[in-house]
Amino acid sequence: MHSEQTAGNEFLSPQATNNLPQKIREFALEAHLKANDSYSKLQVNSKLNSLSKVLSWFESLKDPLIPHHIWIECQTALGEAFDNVVIHAHKDLSSETMIEIGVKILSQLIIIKVWDRGPGFDLESQRLKVSQGVDDYAEHGRGIQIFDKVADYFSYFAEDDGRNCLLIIKFLPQQSC
Repeated sequence: MHSEQTAGNEFLSPQATNNLPQKIREFALEAHLKANDSYSKLQVNSKLNSLSKVLSWFESLKDPLIPHHIWIECQTALGEAFDNVVIHAHKDLSSETMIEIGVKILSQLIIIKVWDRGPGFDLESQRLKVSQGVDDYAEHGRGIQIFDKVADYFSYFAEDDGRNCLLIIKFLPQQSC
């Protein structure tokens, strides 16, 4: 899946571009994205073995109306995001440094936020590198490809409190009544 670049470090998949909400619904979505306090949240240490706790917690949030393949895609993206924080963002920090994860499930989408305290990185330049190809046998370098394939929207940005946030959005199919 190829994505088109929007302002900053944000990317939309072609499917999402065709299915974006009307302008009024965009304002409502923006309010949901900014309201960090209304997410189900989990904090864990920066240890790879904390991934099982993250995935168990995420599974406890599952809504039975969400199609299984979409849930697995979100779970995959969350696992990749968590691994990236531990391996890259927090590599020079104590393993006691907390990673915070927020999930919000709405009728039309799933929002996943993963906050880190690392130095941050330029998502756009990393996407360019990845677009030039990743060795099939490389140990690292597939995270952005995974986000590109499973997320309808993702971005990485600095928060006002000094943390960085990876934002992942997955649109859900419309339920018929």
